[in-house]
Amino acid sequence: MIFRLFFLLVFVINVSAQQEFYEIKIISEKHGVSIFVDNQFAGYDSASIKLNKGKHSISMFESHLIWNGMMIVDTIFVDESSSHTFNYQLPSAVVINSKPYDAVVRVNNKFKGYTPLRIFCFDEDVVSLSLNGIEGRYSGVKDKLNVNFDVIPEIQKAKFPSSTEFKLLMASSLLLGGVAAYLKLKADSIYEDYLRSGDNTLYEEVNRYDLYSGIAFGLLQINFGYLFYKLLTED
Repeated sequence: MIFRLFFLLVFVINVSAQQEFYEIKIISEKHGVSIFVDNQFAGYDSASIKLNKGKHSISMFESHLIWNGMMIVDTIFVDESSSHTFNYQLPSAVVINSKPYDAVVRVNNKFKGYTPLRIFCFDEDVVSLSLNGIEGRYSGVKDKLNVNFDVIPEIQKAKFPSSTEFKLLMASSLLLGGVAAYLKLKADSIYEDYLRSGDNTLYEEVNRYDLYSGIAFGLLQINFGYLFYKLLTED
């Protein structure tokens, strides 16, 4: 009888030890997250729960209102020596767009896909896009619903020397230069006739051609100024 009581006491002590509970706190660093412990709902964003010694499963889900929301599944071990507070950081969903589409998207130099693309990333992650030889690197995109990377101006800028605008500017520069030179030569020729004849009407004609030549030369300077501005501002 005494031995039976002894074994029963040992059994009760062992069971009690095995069923010893610990106060566990689970914290999500992102709002709108549902927390489940051992497939049982424990709370939103944070949860305080008593767990017995051993392994337990943790599941965290973003709001069901978010399409394709993020999920984290983890296993923790609870005992007297383990940490009783568990912090989880969930990445944010970011929609990456570009103009034009089909830009290559990488996160921390790892290929993710082509725009338009929805990705998950943390605040410290670096998102890079590349298209037609143009590349941009961006960080700190956490908690932004949409991120638009407009690469069209960069592509246009990089290809300006071969663009239609560049060709028109060059053609107009040659035309204006030719017109200005022609009108100036015409004015000089008439001026020589004026010196020989002294006809005042020829002098008025000289002034008129000089005016037209000056206008063409002024337009040429404006044209060249804009052309050089476009070339100098190209990265």
